[in-house]
Amino acid sequence: MKIAGCTITFRTINELKVHLLFELKIILAEWKLILIGLLCQYIHSIFHNLAYWMQMKLTPEQRMPLYDQGFELLPELTDAQANISEYLVFGGIFGPSIVLFVSILFIKPSGKSPPRLLSLLAKRVLLQTGMCLMLRCVSFLVTSLPGAAPHCRPTFNATCLDVNAANPGKLALCMTPNPYFKPPTTAVDMFFHIDALNGCGDLMFSSHTTYTMSFILAVFKYWRNKYVLVAMLLLQIAIAFVIVAARKHYTLDVIVALYVVPMVWFIQEAYHCDLNHKDAEVTPAAIKAAYGFDAPDDSVPTTGQVLMQTSFHETETPTTMVAP
Repeated sequence: MKIAGCTITFRTINELKVHLLFELKIILAEWKLILIGLLCQYIHSIFHNLAYWMQMKLTPEQRMPLYDQGFELLPELTDAQANISEYLVFGGIFGPSIVLFVSILFIKPSGKSPPRLLSLLAKRVLLQTGMCLMLRCVSFLVTSLPGAAPHCRPTFNATCLDVNAANPGKLALCMTPNPYFKPPTTAVDMFFHIDALNGCGDLMFSSHTTYTMSFILAVFKYWRNKYVLVAMLLLQIAIAFVIVAARKHYTLDVIVALYVVPMVWFIQEAYHCDLNHKDAEVTPAAIKAAYGFDAPDDSVPTTGQVLMQTSFHETETPTTMVAP
């Protein structure tokens, strides 16, 4: 099959079975790091709930949203409009990225693209998001910021506020229950309640941006399409504005994520010396040396040019192949 001048060759059923077994072998060889990445997701969920619980400890004054220049410049979206950010995140970034990731299983690698293995890609994304989430947990636990989302804000009786306008210290007397403010109150809630979209207090730095930037970086590393990169970055900018307009995060939360996430990514590129390293060559010989088993003929290049993956570009490097 040819798409935009590129020839795409799909694996047969038998080739797919062989490749799936090969991917599974790599997963079993890398299970410790993959498990660490998955555990970080769960630990983050627990600390996310803890940050929500900590919001109950704040006084009404402390729970008032902070001044934010982004809030001043961007009018607040309605509840229905606030979901636009989720549509952009899941439909514009996650959806296309996952389709590309899964396509690795079905499409044979060509000599003009970096060798791609879903197991190695999943390992990189899990470690990337895991490291960022742990940094995020430290950030929002040491300083509890008041949530600016409608379900996090304190609500007040308007008549009471008018009567006590001259006594701001009596703000707590006018406070009414916010029906949407539902922090975890039991150990079961703390350890097993999972709701990444409706928390409070887990602000610094944006988890939306953490995941979207990680996926964008993964797509660019393994596909190297500049047009796709530009499109996804423009979408990321739009997501950032919508997140702030929906009051899901302060502007600072998004800005910090936009530079912390790439920094963590490129630290891995430079210092984590595995087959995802920026200078690594994924060849049958490299697979054999790293894992002790052979790669199927259609999973990685066996002859000719091998594309060396670098942080910003691809370089065709003549490589002498060693027979496994």
